[in-house]
Amino acid sequence: MDKRGQVSAELLILIAAVLAVAILLVTSMKTTARKASASMSNKSDALLKEIDEILAEG
Repeated sequence: MDKRGQVSAELLILIAAVLAVAILLVTSMKTTARKASASMSNKSDALLKEIDEILAEG
């Protein structure tokens, strides 16, 4: 009976470790997505401004 409790404790520790890694991965992906979104927004704003300048000249 003691072995069964040991296996359960080891399984819980393993699940907690996998969950912690998953949380870190998701957090990292959210940060990367936020940076990419800001970069895309800046580039699209710059392109729209350039288009407006071209249209204003013409």
